[in-house]
Amino acid sequence: MLSLPELRQRQSYFLAAVRAAGGRRILTYRTPCCGELEEGIAAGTGELWDTGATCTHCGATYWKESTDERITASLLPATRGAA
Repeated sequence: MLSLPELRQRQSYFLAAVRAAGGRRILTYRTPCCGELEEGIAAGTGELWDTGATCTHCGATYWKESTDERITASLLPATRGAA
């Protein structure tokens, strides 16, 4: 398992590569666990991407849904109130 600093570094490298390649929007959202700002890739027009995610700030797991306009995130039922 990666440490939080390693996870943040990998995410930073990944998003830098996405920005360099162009063609995909990067959206900012607040994590539901600790309220920190996070970035993610926008889904394609008319698409919905959903996935489990790990917060790079506190390590909590949450659910993330991305559209072409916004990313929303919510705590999974098993982790509500744990952070």
